[in-house]
Amino acid sequence: MNQYVIDELAKAPEPKQQEMLDTIMKHQVAVLEKSTQTEDLAAQYAVHRIISEIHSYDRFHIACAAVNGMDVIISFNLTHINRLSTKENTELVNRLNGYPAVTISLPMEVIEYEDD
Repeated sequence: MNQYVIDELAKAPEPKQQEMLDTIMKHQVAVLEKSTQTEDLAAQYAVHRIISEIHSYDRFHIACAAVNGMDVIISFNLTHINRLSTKENTELVNRLNGYPAVTISLPMEVIEYEDD
């Protein structure tokens, strides 16, 4: 998780906001800090018209994952993040800027189920 998620949660209505913050604390989720590298990479997503300014938090989520060498970002956001064009274009911009590709997946794509 990253600081951009925490900032975004600050705008969520109660009780959802507190429930999410409690879950983060309960599971001791590490929070990645903001950085100029993340800001710069997120700006490149805007320059290349991958994700608009209106949805800047989406850009920061993906950029933060790439800058910190994360393999996967999990999102239910099918409008801006989890779309084929976003996946392909963020990978291209990441590689052009010296960062690895980040796989963008739905939770169901990464949860393992035991066979009955």
